[in-house]
Amino acid sequence: MNDNALSMTEILDIYQRARRLYEEGSFSQAEREIIRYKSLVDYSQISHEDRRTHGGCRLSVIIVSYNQGKELITCLESLQSPKDVSTEIILIDNGGNESIHAQLASRSLLHFQSPINFAPSEGRNIGAHFATGEILVFVDDDCVVDPLFCDSIPLAFDTFDFLAIRGRVAAKSPGGNASAPRHYDLGNYPLPAPLLTEGNMAVPRDVYQTMGGMHPLMFGLEGMEFSWRLCKRFPDRDIYYWPGMLLRHDHVGWDGRGAKKKRHAIARRYLKTVMGGQADLRAQYARWYDDRPGPFKRYESRSVGTRLRHAVLDALAILLYGRRK
Repeated sequence: MNDNALSMTEILDIYQRARRLYEEGSFSQAEREIIRYKSLVDYSQISHEDRRTHGGCRLSVIIVSYNQGKELITCLESLQSPKDVSTEIILIDNGGNESIHAQLASRSLLHFQSPINFAPSEGRNIGAHFATGEILVFVDDDCVVDPLFCDSIPLAFDTFDFLAIRGRVAAKSPGGNASAPRHYDLGNYPLPAPLLTEGNMAVPRDVYQTMGGMHPLMFGLEGMEFSWRLCKRFPDRDIYYWPGMLLRHDHVGWDGRGAKKKRHAIARRYLKTVMGGQADLRAQYARWYDDRPGPFKRYESRSVGTRLRHAVLDALAILLYGRRK
């Protein structure tokens, strides 16, 4: 069939087939399919409602959401705090939020209603397509941002020639980050860091577009792959952790940890095929954190018993997830 004659449904089928191949480990086939999909898809042809107040804005906040309901409303409300920087909101709605559509209809945002559940990386690419802001800001759909969150972002880029920044993640509920990875909170001072918190990062729109966006196949460690490409393309600029970019978000619960571990295992295999010896980029940063002078941070002082307990819980989560599958 002539690709030019394909319907949007058929084009989206190509995307879903590429994702299945990726999850099966057929990476070469998946790459061929995703390249074909990207050459065909026109996001503007998919249903969306644009209720933004058009005009020049500094930030485009992009939220990819699936089945969050009231948590999503809470996230949007936190973004409405008074701020000195002009901001627009783009919501990529992957479904499951029908109960709050009436509330969304009263908000000034672009509401993209996905016909399928896009992976977060492709959802971010869709949001970037519609963005008008100078800086793209990506946040999780169930987070609560700090009142100064948005104001802190232009400060970073106006003060330093950063390539991209990632923020600080604190617990939203008591004990919510008890087992969170140590990179969630790297302390009070800026540090070199890859984009490991994909749900709390900011990238200049022109840089994001130059890179062709995030990898649409990946769900898990996509920020690492994107960081690797960024550093290759712009070797004279840096990605930084910016602590003023603070949001509250709980680490994935025990019931969802097995699925996340599985996604990361697939992603690590994929990264080895495309990054080769650079696939341990995260470990290289971790060694830098550990070896630098200064006092140990909170995450570095966890006891052996605590780390062992988290490892056991992770193993149990993976086991239970496998049984459900």
